[in-house]
Amino acid sequence: MASRFADDEDDVLAPKEPQVTSLEPEERKAARSLRIKRRQDALKRADQPAEEAAGEEEPSPIEQATSTAAEELQRLALDGAAKVTNVKIEDEANEAQIQYEAISENWEKMLEIKDPLDIDAEMKEQKKKCDALLAQKDALIAELKSDLKKMDEGYYEDLEKQDNDIKELSDRIEKQVTIMQRAYAKQLALIETAVNIERQAMTEHNNKRWEALYKQCDKEEVAHLEYRFLQLDEHKQEMEAIMWDHHEKYREAKIELESLIQELQQELEKLKATCIINTEKIGYTYQVLKKREEENVFVRSQQKRKLNKMSDVANALRSKIRKAAEDGAIEEIKADAEIVKLMQTMDDLEKKSDHFSRVNHYKFTQVWRMSTARCMELSKQLRHGEVALHAHILAEPPPPPPQKPPKSPLNKPDLEVLYILNPLAIDYYFVNLCSFYFQRTSKKGKSQLKKKLILTTGIRHILQLVADNTGFLVEDRLLKLIEKYQTKSRNLCTLDAIFMVTECPYPELVRAFLLGACPLPRHDLLTLLSVEQLLMAEADEIMQKYGNYQANVMMTAGAPDGSSTTTRRPGARGVTVATLRKDETIAPKNDANPFLCPMGHVLEIESMQVLTALNEFISISVPPEKQKLHNILDSLKPPNFETPSRKLTAEEITNYWAQWKNVFPPEKEKFWDGLLTGLNNYLEILQAAIVMMKKLFHLFGAIQFFYGCYYDYVYVNIPATPTSFTPYGGKFKYLTYLDAMIQTAYFTLAFLNDIVGNNEPSPSEKPLIRRLKDRVFSALAFPLAIFVGVSFWAIYAIDRELILPRSMDAYFPMWLNHVMHTNIVVFILIELLTSFRMYPKRKSGLTILSFFMICYLIWVHVIYFNTGIWVYPILNVLNWPLRIGFYLFCLAFACGAYCLGEKINKAVWSNEVEKTVRSGKKKAK
Repeated sequence: MASRFADDEDDVLAPKEPQVTSLEPEERKAARSLRIKRRQDALKRADQPAEEAAGEEEPSPIEQATSTAAEELQRLALDGAAKVTNVKIEDEANEAQIQYEAISENWEKMLEIKDPLDIDAEMKEQKKKCDALLAQKDALIAELKSDLKKMDEGYYEDLEKQDNDIKELSDRIEKQVTIMQRAYAKQLALIETAVNIERQAMTEHNNKRWEALYKQCDKEEVAHLEYRFLQLDEHKQEMEAIMWDHHEKYREAKIELESLIQELQQELEKLKATCIINTEKIGYTYQVLKKREEENVFVRSQQKRKLNKMSDVANALRSKIRKAAEDGAIEEIKADAEIVKLMQTMDDLEKKSDHFSRVNHYKFTQVWRMSTARCMELSKQLRHGEVALHAHILAEPPPPPPQKPPKSPLNKPDLEVLYILNPLAIDYYFVNLCSFYFQRTSKKGKSQLKKKLILTTGIRHILQLVADNTGFLVEDRLLKLIEKYQTKSRNLCTLDAIFMVTECPYPELVRAFLLGACPLPRHDLLTLLSVEQLLMAEADEIMQKYGNYQANVMMTAGAPDGSSTTTRRPGARGVTVATLRKDETIAPKNDANPFLCPMGHVLEIESMQVLTALNEFISISVPPEKQKLHNILDSLKPPNFETPSRKLTAEEITNYWAQWKNVFPPEKEKFWDGLLTGLNNYLEILQAAIVMMKKLFHLFGAIQFFYGCYYDYVYVNIPATPTSFTPYGGKFKYLTYLDAMIQTAYFTLAFLNDIVGNNEPSPSEKPLIRRLKDRVFSALAFPLAIFVGVSFWAIYAIDRELILPRSMDAYFPMWLNHVMHTNIVVFILIELLTSFRMYPKRKSGLTILSFFMICYLIWVHVIYFNTGIWVYPILNVLNWPLRIGFYLFCLAFACGAYCLGEKINKAVWSNEVEKTVRSGKKKAK
């Protein structure tokens, strides 16, 4: 073995066999013939069995030593086995083994058959053979049982023989083990010796080879450097030739460019000379124009001075004329001003007194009506409550109704006045403009009422056209304010402003607008009938509304006769109320109606005639300045400030409201007090039961989620896989598990708050556990529960492999899935609807929630960068742009869940929220 590596140092790298790349032809021929011989030998070995091929190869020293040791050890083992097992055993299963092999051969034949019928036949035949084999085995078993019975009898006899055989076998085994140990140790030492010798020879040979390779590498590097230096010299010569060519080309191009620059400079000098000539021409022209402009300015200043002198003369003349006129009228103006001021002051005082009297009466009437309506409503509610109590609680028939409400002293028959104080009511306003008496008598019939309503309809049409075509008399600010109201209300405000500007009395206005024309043809009788029916219906409504009164409403300047006493000073805008007795009547007028055509149709004025009629009326009527003086002189009569409310005595008012107190007897009040006491006690019991149910609900929620977390942490052990699951992070890498922990913490806090804290809407001081519970619910518990439940089941419905693969069903049970993903939503919604909490400021709540979500996203990426596995399979499907969009959507959805919880809490607990806000403001003050 050592001779294989005992070569000289010079022949280490020399080839041991002839080479094909040699320069000598004989060596190349020998190398080719050797290669052909080796190929033929390889083909022969491929056709021979593996044992013969292995036998032809020359074994190494180590292989020879190991094979010799294996043969020696096998020989010793066989000798020991022959000594130990010298007891012959009969093979009772030879026949069964033969049959089994026959059956096994049939299975291979059956697998090759393709026809189902043949397979069935073979299966039946195979079944018969199996049945025969089983029957044979059953017979053998029966025979063996009988033999066992016989052998039981000789059992005790064989025990002694067996003990002796065991002792002999144990001695032989111990001797054989000792022999084998010695043989193994001897063969192992021989193998180690052979290995050490071969290792030393290989190391020496390899060291010599490495030294030769290092020397050869040094020689090749020196040759390579010499070759590189030769290449660098050639490269320098080529670079010098290229540089000389470049310098020649550069010199030629430079000469051409310098010649071009000289030509361009010559052209530039020519252009400069041309520009100088043009600038001199422009300067001369500018000087000429400037002199002309100075001359024009001088002429214009002279004309202005002349105009100023003329205007001064004219102003002096105007001032003299104005001064003379003012001096002549100053004394008259002073006297008139003092008289007007005094009379106007008196008139203003009377107007204010009249206005306050009417306003006081209106307020008194409104308060009286509201109080009466409130009493009526309370009596109805008491009656309904009494009937319901007797029917549902006492199971008795309803009691008799209470006595009728007392009559109001404001509705006495001697006060037959239609006292209108609210000018914003549209029906009242049109009645005030009509100047007719609405009397409910049986003598006059429907004909007079029809004429009155026709007049009212014509006036409405006239006023509508006036309001539409005289908007320029109204301020723009008023028009903008009344834009959002209905048409009737806008017309009312517009007409009020127009009458205030024109200060027109009603009768003259109506006469000025009698420029109407019949809008209906002669044959259109059906339309007339419908209009009459509409007017009759309107008349019935007015009669029902004002049936208890007999009054007349007139304009200030429209009552020339002295039959009625007015309660409004003339000369002011608005309406006036006048009272009449039953025995007073109106003087009969001409039967011809100016508002009807000969056919009886209501006349309508054209839009183009409105401004014409208004101009004629203004030209005929008295100017406003003189009318004020006439009104002041006519207003010296003593005013009347009496109202129906002032005519009521204190005794009438006291008696009326005392009757309301005695509508229900005191026995009923006592009965209701006792029943109310019982219901309050029952309410306290129900409230205590509700508090107990809340405690049980919080305790059950805490136990449920705690057990879910415990079971998931202890018993749910999913095996790790290189692609889908990693144990890094444990259970805390799942948002579901973190949310279940938060739910457990919240319901535990809620249960402790039920025991230690309080659940009042606005306590004087909230305990720390109550504030912590509200903050955890609003910022974490509710939005995370909604987010986890909705997002999980949404992805589960699309493709469950993206969130919870089917392979995890064996480890993650269905009940735990519903506890973690369904019950959290149900329990948190029930908690939101049954318990009140005050949400914090939206900024702080969203900050906490966003911080938690961002930290969890960072935690998911930490797990991915450490393990290369995403926590959820859906993240593995998405690319980075879609993954970022998914993160933003999740963050927005969680914030939306926070806002949704805040809105639901505010809608369900609106009263408690308002109380809490008010108490907070009071504490701040």
